[in-house]
Amino acid sequence: DDKVTSLTLPGEDGYLGTYLPPNRFDQPKDPRARSSWDVWTHRYVLYGLLVYDRHFPDPKAVAACVKIGDLLRRTFGPGGRALNEVGTRSGLSSATVLESLVMLYERTGEARFLQLAEHLVEGFERNPALRPTAAMREGLGVTVCGDGKAYQLMAVMLGYAELYHHTRRHDYLGTAVKVWEQIQAHHLY
Repeated sequence: DDKVTSLTLPGEDGYLGTYLPPNRFDQPKDPRARSSWDVWTHRYVLYGLLVYDRHFPDPKAVAACVKIGDLLRRTFGPGGRALNEVGTRSGLSSATVLESLVMLYERTGEARFLQLAEHLVEGFERNPALRPTAAMREGLGVTVCGDGKAYQLMAVMLGYAELYHHTRRHDYLGTAVKVWEQIQAHHLY
């Protein structure tokens, strides 16, 4: 069972989620990982702490985010596990962590977080069920990216736009713009 009995600040490893130790994203390939919301939860923990720090500067909030970012880097960085192995919709739910990682880079200036963000995007593009840049280049619809969960795909595109802001790589911006154009043209109700 994944019941939480208490919430604490990140442990030494940086984990600040809702899963018990054997079921966490940083554990060896648990068959339940495909349906896990663990990385998605960390996306919002990072986001919330960083937005809080923006309005109420707090070194403890930033330190907690750095620990989380380093845990994500150890788990999904070069030589680590592929992010799409964890989370729903072929990894799309986990891919939402991208924007928060870029926000962490922006707040700390630590290049390792920007490098992790770019590494994750490379993994998204190698994932045949996700690959947003390739899908847009091929003229495919947005619904092919991670089963087309619009909310999550738009969250990932916020990360692509933030990556463009910091790297000036036009493929990031181009992908985000094409996704938005498709949503605007075919998916507004």
